Amino acid sequence: MSALEGRHVLVAGVREPDGRALAVALAEAGAAVSVTTRTAELAEEVIANSILNECWTFGREGRALTLDLTEPAAVADALDNLEADIAPLDAVVTPLPPANAVEVLASATAERMAARGSGVVVLPGPLEGAEALRAEWGDRGVVVVSTGAPEDIVATLTEALATQRF
Repeated sequence: MSALEGRHVLVAGVREPDGRALAVALAEAGAAVSVTTRTAELAEEVIANSILNECWTFGREGRALTLDLTEPAAVADALDNLEADIAPLDAVVTPLPPANAVEVLASATAERMAARGSGVVVLPGPLEGAEALRAEWGDRGVVVVSTGAPEDIVATLTEALATQRF
């Protein structure tokens, strides 16, 4: 059984082709996959829902969220609703920079995971500030990992989740 089986992973910034491939690979490996877009544009909504349709073919639940990463309170509210609808988040794969967007989403999700004592944040790497996030969240049970190649994310996330106690 995969370490992703039964986990809930949030994949941010799925408008990029790598986001689709990643979300589908995570669903195929057993994770419930929710996705985010940055705007409420119809094109992004269609892409997000198309990705979820592919994930649902593996029998995985998920939701599409539009997150304005310049509004941390709105992000927190959206994540509250997501976790109430599906399940608590076990991991987040953050969007590509700008770094402030990465930090808003990483912090919002890590705070939730830290309250439960476990979780994984996958950062696009190398990312300035990654060490600070590792130091901030590592002592609270949240593993922060960086990866440079999209094709390495599933393996990196699986390995990191395998070390977690849920």
